[in-house]
Amino acid sequence: MPEGIDELYRGFQTELEALIVQARVEGGGHVQPFPNYDPKVLKFLKGKSYLDYIQKNLARSMARVNRETNYHVGIGRLPDEVLGRIMTYYVWISKLTRLRHMESPKTWKVLCLVCTRWRNVAFHTPSLWNQISFSWEPRLVNLFFERNGVCPLSLFAMAITDRYGDAFKERLEKEVDRISRLFVGWIPDAREESAYVMDRFLEDQLCSKELPNLTNLYLSYGKAMLSESTAMKPPNAPNLLLLEVRGIKFLPSTISFPKLRALKIRDSPMTISEIFSFLTSCPSLGILTISRRPSSYFATESDLSMETFSLPKLKKVTVRYFNNSSLSLLLNKLIESAPSASFDLSLSDVRGAQTLDKMFPETLVSLLRSSPEISIDVFNTYLKDETSYILTFAPKIQVKVERCSLDLKGLLSALIQLGVPQLRNIKLKCDRLPDVESLAEFFVACPDLLKIGLETKELKPFFTAMKSDAPTKDRALKDSEENSEGATSQTTPLILPHLGELNIFESPYSRSDLKNFLSDRQDRGAKVHCLKMAHDDEEWSYDDIPLKDIKALVDVFKFVPEYRRQNQNYGPRSEASSGLECHCEGCLSEEYHNGGEESEDSMDPLAGFYDDDYW
Repeated sequence: MPEGIDELYRGFQTELEALIVQARVEGGGHVQPFPNYDPKVLKFLKGKSYLDYIQKNLARSMARVNRETNYHVGIGRLPDEVLGRIMTYYVWISKLTRLRHMESPKTWKVLCLVCTRWRNVAFHTPSLWNQISFSWEPRLVNLFFERNGVCPLSLFAMAITDRYGDAFKERLEKEVDRISRLFVGWIPDAREESAYVMDRFLEDQLCSKELPNLTNLYLSYGKAMLSESTAMKPPNAPNLLLLEVRGIKFLPSTISFPKLRALKIRDSPMTISEIFSFLTSCPSLGILTISRRPSSYFATESDLSMETFSLPKLKKVTVRYFNNSSLSLLLNKLIESAPSASFDLSLSDVRGAQTLDKMFPETLVSLLRSSPEISIDVFNTYLKDETSYILTFAPKIQVKVERCSLDLKGLLSALIQLGVPQLRNIKLKCDRLPDVESLAEFFVACPDLLKIGLETKELKPFFTAMKSDAPTKDRALKDSEENSEGATSQTTPLILPHLGELNIFESPYSRSDLKNFLSDRQDRGAKVHCLKMAHDDEEWSYDDIPLKDIKALVDVFKFVPEYRRQNQNYGPRSEASSGLECHCEGCLSEEYHNGGEESEDSMDPLAGFYDDDYW
C-alpha cells in the first residue's frame, strides 16, 4: 500500500479504536464525560442513536479508505490478464485507415521494451497482435500472424503491387474466415493486367462464401487523381456494419446487408438506378455518403430502378459532385425514403448562374421556396468576383455553394425573385452585411419574419435598414409618383411588424443604436420580445450605455454561452478524408508505402519483438 494511504489508514484505525472505547464507556453509563451538557444531549450520547451515529461515521471512513486505495493502485500491481487487456486497448486503432501512415509498429515495440514482465504479458496476449499492415517488414507481418492465435483479424493492405501482392493474397486466402476488418487498396498495372487478377481474386474471396465475422470493409481501386474504376460483386457479409468503397461499381446481386449502418461510396461510377438498387439491400442504414469525381460527366439520367425502399434509420446523407439533374433524382427518392434524414450537399455546376432556379436543382428550389427558415453563411474565397457560402434550410438541408457569381446582395435579391412566402426565421453570417437598400428591400419582401440572427463585423446597416424611412426602390418610386401628383406623403409602414426575436452573436455593435432600435419598435407597438447574445457583450459594445437599459426594453434577455461551442464547425466545412480519398500522389504509390527508411532511428525495427533481441 502506498505510504500516504498507509498513513491515512492508520489514522482511521486509531480513530476507530477511540470511538469504540468512548461508545462503550458512555453507553454503559459508568462515567459522565460531559457534565455541563444539556440533558437532551446527554440522553443522545448515552442512547442507541449515538452508537448508530458512530457506526455511520466508521462506515464512511472505511469507504473513503477503500476508495483512496483503489485510486492509487499502480499499473504494475495489476494482474497479467488486466495488464494485457489495457495493452490491447492502448494499441487499438478504431479507424483502420490510420494504419496508412504507420510504417512500422512502434507502439508494440515500446510495450515490449518496458520490462521483462510487460514483454512476457505482451507475448501471451493474442488480441494484442491482430492489427496488421502489409506495408510493414515481412518478418513483422509473419510475427504478428504467429502471435495472434485465433483472434479476429484487422488487415490493412494499400497500393498493392507485385512487391507484396502475393504475400497478401496468400494470407487473405488462408485467414479470410476470421477477418473482422479489412482494408484493400490496389493499383491497376496495365502491363501485366494484375488489377484484373486482383479484382477477380477479391471477388472470389469475399463473395463466393458467407463471411459472418466481417464487420468493416474498405475497398479502394486505383489512384485518387485518376479516373479509374472497376466493377465487382458485393461482399457476402451479412453482419457488415461499415462499407466504404472508392472507384468501384457493385454488380446486381441478391446479397443483402441487414445490419449495415454506414455506407460511403466515393468516386462512384454507379448510375442513379444502380445506387437505388444497392440501397434496397441496406434497410438499417444510418449514414450515407455518395460522391462522384469532380471531373466526371454523366448524361441526363433517369431512375430506371422503379423500386421503392424505406430507410427509416437513415439520419445523415452527404452528396458531392452530382450535376443538378442527377442530384434532383437522388434527393426525390431519398427524402421520400428517409423522412428524418439531414442532407449535406455540394453543388458542382453553379458558375454563371444568376438565379436560384438555375443554380439549384428542381427539388431544392421547391424546398427552398416553402422553407420557414433559412441560414446563410458566407465565407471568403481567393477570387474577387466569386463567393462561397453555405445555405441551410428546412427540412434539414445544407447546401455548400462554391465559386458562385452571386454575392450576399445578389443572393438576397435572388430569394426575393424566387419568392419565399413562408419564411419566418433567417440568419446571416458574413464579414460585411449588404448595403442598406438591399437589406431594406429584402425585409420589405418578407414581412412575416419573426426571428433574425446576425453574426457580422458591422451591424450599422441592419439598424439603418430597419428604420421606417430606410430607402428602397419601391419606396422611392412611390414617393416620386406621389410628389408628381401633388399628394401628401403618409406615414411609412413599419418594416417587419411581427419581428419578435433578435439574436446578435459575436458582432461588434453600438449599444446606443441597439437601444434606439428597440425603443423605436416599442413606441410603434412592435416590441422585440426576446434578445439573445452569445456571451456578455462588454467586449463587443463600444459605448457606455449600461446593459440594464437594453434589458429593460425586452421581455427576455438571454446569454447563450454554448453558441461558440455549438458553432465551432459551422461555416466552410473541410472534406474530411475517410481514408479512401486522398489526392496525394504518394499516398497511393508503391514508393511511399514500401520505399525509403523503415525507421527514423538506427534501432533495428524488429528490436523488442523477439526474446533474444535485448535479453
